[in-house]
Amino acid sequence: MLGKESKMEEAEVMKALEFYHNVGEILHFSSIPELKDTVILNVEWLLNLFKILITKSSKHTKYLGTKIKLRCLIDELHHEGKLHEELVDYILEHNKRKEDKTTLLKMMEMYDIICEISPNPQGKRMFYLPSLIQKDEQGENSIIFPANSSVHCHLYIHFVGNFLPEGLFYRLLVRCLKRWPESIAVIRKHKARLYFPKEEFYITMCKEDADIQLKILSIPAGDQHSPPPQSRHVSNVRKLIEEELRVVVKTYTPNLVYYASIKCQCRHHKVGELLPLAEDTDDTCVPLSEDKSSVICPRSRMPMKDQKLGMWYWTEDKHAEARHQEASTQGSKREGIDPLNQLFFTLNENLTDDAKCQMIDLLLGQQISIHDAATLKTKDKTANDVFWNLKRT
Repeated sequence: MLGKESKMEEAEVMKALEFYHNVGEILHFSSIPELKDTVILNVEWLLNLFKILITKSSKHTKYLGTKIKLRCLIDELHHEGKLHEELVDYILEHNKRKEDKTTLLKMMEMYDIICEISPNPQGKRMFYLPSLIQKDEQGENSIIFPANSSVHCHLYIHFVGNFLPEGLFYRLLVRCLKRWPESIAVIRKHKARLYFPKEEFYITMCKEDADIQLKILSIPAGDQHSPPPQSRHVSNVRKLIEEELRVVVKTYTPNLVYYASIKCQCRHHKVGELLPLAEDTDDTCVPLSEDKSSVICPRSRMPMKDQKLGMWYWTEDKHAEARHQEASTQGSKREGIDPLNQLFFTLNENLTDDAKCQMIDLLLGQQISIHDAATLKTKDKTANDVFWNLKRT
């Protein structure tokens, strides 16, 4: 309207809108069909629109009266993170902002706050809005991790400085739900489980303090045993999650630093204490090596391996290498083991003291050289015992 009054051509108006949008004076998204005719001159207007749904939804319960269905919709939003269009209509109409529904929903979708699930038979839409989940009851964990499920591998994405904003986790979850619209999701506060029907496996994403924990689950149907998922499917899922995480961090919190890691089981960690040579605090997360096959604990300086990491970082090259190693060992007599890796594979397991002693006796008969044993010298009493016993032999 102002452009026409100033006798500006449409192209000139669009250039002016783009300029003022880029410098932050207005909001105008010409590339989005639902928003191309909307120009937001006052950001506070948009914030107030968001507040109607995000901060006032729980307050609308007292206005519902005998409308049991709407009460159930609010409970579903706060318990499972599912937002029904019918509830949006009611809340906006009650606040005399119903004409702004398209703008509200599209802006929330654009900023990775919501994503559409699917239309129901009545034509009304439904969305995931996980950031509004309020209940975190004690039994919620069993919903995400059923008792009959099997965990095949776990991976942690650790954020340096032990700082992971809650909003970033939910934005990542929303982007993953957009990425896999065919997946079946179960969402609770700080946790979610996604089922991939084609690949027939589940992945869980949980926020644990400053870490995002990823796990692969198999849940048997009835009494049938569910086979573990194929490594290439797991690796593809991990790549896409990391890809979405890069986008979320770059867009909303570009100064955050994170890395893939596993939880160390050695006894040298003091949770909350500053890590040596790092601007980070210890939560037992240890970064993976460059080849993603092992880690070296910064506390004990011990190397350790997690054989299940190969499922997350599966490649054709590693698959071919594994086949070659398997073929080369078939029919051949075992002539020894890698003493360093094997020893710490054993000592890092959750063994009793008696079991550790038995394992040490076993390893002493496997041709571990004194040179190899000398590299194991550590503050750990059990490892020192192995070293001095070897030296005397």
